[in-house]
Amino acid sequence: MLSRYGKAADVWSSGCVLAEMLGKRVLFPGQGYVHQLDCIFAILGSPTDEDLASGYSVKSIDDIRKVLPVRQKLPWREVHPHASQASLDLLDRLLTFNTERRISTGDAARHVYVRGWADENPQSWEQASSQRAFVESGGDGSDATARCDLFNELIRVSDRSMCSRLLLQLSAGLEARAACDDAGSTEPLGSEKAANTTS
Repeated sequence: MLSRYGKAADVWSSGCVLAEMLGKRVLFPGQGYVHQLDCIFAILGSPTDEDLASGYSVKSIDDIRKVLPVRQKLPWREVHPHASQASLDLLDRLLTFNTERRISTGDAARHVYVRGWADENPQSWEQASSQRAFVESGGDGSDATARCDLFNELIRVSDRSMCSRLLLQLSAGLEARAACDDAGSTEPLGSEKAANTTS
């Protein structure tokens, strides 16, 4: 639906993960393009013209106008009645149609809901960003590789609930994306690796 994949899509994906963590089920269980959009609009409401102008393809806009009814947004409290207000606030900011109004990765990583999980030290983000390519290429013992290995081991042996592990993964993903943003990367995480394996 987006005309170009990038940071905004990574933020949206993080919102879907958070929603699924809160609800313990798929938030938008669409079975095909139009049904997927219908599932999204049933919860988020129909996007405005301004939302659609922020980065969606013309074909998508035409498809939306022709096939789907106009819907109103559901309050997140109705969708996730037992979730904390902080989690619902972050969810609302992650799952915003307008890509220009969607929360940035850095702001998401510093949001009160993930505070304590994310590393708020910008210097560590820069270091992670500079080591990203090395890790993705299967590095051999660097600090970044060791950090990834330690992270994976903590997830494996942790006594935390599934939701806590997912929260840790979510905040780590937001932190990594923020590191890429700070370094000026416009590519989605892992895109270099995928490009290298297909050529």
